[in-house]
Amino acid sequence: MTLTDADVAAIETAMSTGAPTGPVAPPRRVLPTLTGSADGIGRLYEAALHNVFVVNTLRDEKGPFVRAGGGYPTPWTRDAAINSWSALSLLAPGLAEATLRAVTESTAAGPIVAQDDQWWDQAIWVLAAQRHASLTGDREFAHWAYQVGQNTLETLEQYLDPRWNLYTGPAVMQDGVAGFPLPDGAEESTAFVLDYPWARSLMCLSTNLVYAAAFDSLAALGDLIGVPAGAARARADVVRAAIETHLWTGQDYAYLRHTDGQLEHYQELLGLALALEHGGVDDARVDAVVNGLHRSRHGIALVWPHFTRYSDERPGRHNVALWPMAMGQWAVAAARRGQAAAFSESWHDLCRLVEGSGDEFYELYAATDGSVHGGWQIGRLWASEPHQTWSATAFLRMVHEGVLGIRVSEGALHLAPTLPEGVEHVTLRNLQLGHARLTIEVAGCGNRVSQASLDGVTLGNPNQPIALAALSGEHTLRVQVR
Repeated sequence: MTLTDADVAAIETAMSTGAPTGPVAPPRRVLPTLTGSADGIGRLYEAALHNVFVVNTLRDEKGPFVRAGGGYPTPWTRDAAINSWSALSLLAPGLAEATLRAVTESTAAGPIVAQDDQWWDQAIWVLAAQRHASLTGDREFAHWAYQVGQNTLETLEQYLDPRWNLYTGPAVMQDGVAGFPLPDGAEESTAFVLDYPWARSLMCLSTNLVYAAAFDSLAALGDLIGVPAGAARARADVVRAAIETHLWTGQDYAYLRHTDGQLEHYQELLGLALALEHGGVDDARVDAVVNGLHRSRHGIALVWPHFTRYSDERPGRHNVALWPMAMGQWAVAAARRGQAAAFSESWHDLCRLVEGSGDEFYELYAATDGSVHGGWQIGRLWASEPHQTWSATAFLRMVHEGVLGIRVSEGALHLAPTLPEGVEHVTLRNLQLGHARLTIEVAGCGNRVSQASLDGVTLGNPNQPIALAALSGEHTLRVQVR
């Protein structure tokens, strides 16, 4: 896929929305490019940018926003949050902020995440908002986001089951009944999971890890704006402790627990990714999770194994299916925890899926053969929607946070790259951070930084953070890994 001049102009317009201001005029925000030793890496990166900024960036009377995908015309809360978290806040902060604001509403008690019947995904917004504030340093946004997060989490307390100290509701992104085992004797009748009363009282791994991370994020927003954050951190610790007590079996994490105490022993990819990144688990636990993971032939399925009503011939839409969004989240979580082989494996899995579908980022794929496949639910085969935004932003996050290892915190940039097997060097050009426009080059093999330089000057400590406030204009950062 080649971007036309009109595409580039559209992307630059979207990325310039809300550009940072200050005493030094920032460089015009332009389209980043990626090159590397692996065949197709730059082409896939370009295709992902095209998906996000050309196909799925829309404008209404309130301004621009990024929709959920080709088959979904609106910026759903979870999609808006995940897309901002995965790519928008880094590449186009103004567009990210507009998208995050598009899924909130005003109430007499103050701003809150838009209230709908999929409450279990609302807390994801707090993670995305905190990441946005961390990347941009925008304290005005942080003040507002703190209010939204506090009001939202207070409202969501009604879904806490105090007997377990866990939050009830379906798993992250699992709004279809195909994502869950059915009670004995039950059958699928409608697609929406809340049409089944038992779904409201489930206590799922991914959802509860999102709550823990959301309280951490609220605390971080509080730190940024000078609000005491101890209570939020304490809540996060309570939820994590409950997950360890009630969802960790001593050998692995269960998918969910019913209110009667029964566990469902399925592998939930998003839950495990969140456990690595936000669960506060030690390296031994990370090793146990990674080593115990089941990988299908073409990638790691969303939930494994098949529920009894599904099979390889008729896989469930939210069961044994390959969702790029979840695969990307897992890959980055693995890279962040030093699991280079696990990252490399999922990197190649996702690249092959997208290349196999003509460099198009579809919603989901078949675990058996990697073909575009929407999965079965309520007795019919569903579509796998094209131009799925969070599939593209998952790939972008794998590039930025996995391959390049970009970390921005407290106004400083740190690189912790993980080069996948077969990728010996990559170069990202025209990445704007604050008032600087960066070229980042990574070369070598593995994930241990052995040498780093800024504009040709070797850094005494190759892992030292670089203060972004000290950078303006063009700079080149080179990192060698082994």
